[in-house]
Amino acid sequence: MLSRRQFLRVVVLGGAGTLIVASAIGQTAAPPSVGTLTFAAALPTSPPPATYELRLFGPTELKVADQPVPAPIPRRLLDLLGLLSLVPNVWPTDELSERLYPRLTPDRAQHLVQARVYALRHSLGKSSIRFTRGQYLRGEYRLDPDLDLLVDVHLWRRLLAHARGANRLPALSMAARLYRGPLLPGLSDPLVNEARDRLRRQFVSVVCELAPSLLVTDPQRAILLLRRAEVV
Repeated sequence: MLSRRQFLRVVVLGGAGTLIVASAIGQTAAPPSVGTLTFAAALPTSPPPATYELRLFGPTELKVADQPVPAPIPRRLLDLLGLLSLVPNVWPTDELSERLYPRLTPDRAQHLVQARVYALRHSLGKSSIRFTRGQYLRGEYRLDPDLDLLVDVHLWRRLLAHARGANRLPALSMAARLYRGPLLPGLSDPLVNEARDRLRRQFVSVVCELAPSLLVTDPQRAILLLRRAEVV
């Protein structure tokens, strides 16, 4: 969240846009939607359109070719998919179950993970989530690295990594569009909470850097970004 001092500093740097911000700061608006092709517009090498698009910023969504999946996927399944994609390494079943269902008994929680992995495989394909080692309920899961899945958080990281020189402001502008709200809002887990706070701070830094130039070139968008940085 922007402090009062940070906010005023950004507004003052905006020069001619100051009066516009002062007059419109009470307005509200939803952040713009972003499609698959827009995601990669500021990257040096744009990835091809993916079969699946997973949005972890704001309400968790899974889309197929930029359209909602035909049958809506329950939030708990999306939380599982989000956790698997956020840290795309091997996840022991007991660790997944503890993070997703901390109030359930270990056996019950692991059975739920098993059932929800089966449901995700039904939606994404049998090989989308791999299982390795040990007895079934004591094994490990990971996303198939070949799954044609585009994740907004991964694109966010790439945009910030490539935000250099003449590409800096376009890359930061695209990153700001990706950030629709807090990461995986349906999950309360130490790993997710830490990542959520870190990404929120990055978003505020992005807004602070973008706002001065946007107040001149696109004051309405500058207002929307400043308001989002105040409330998210």
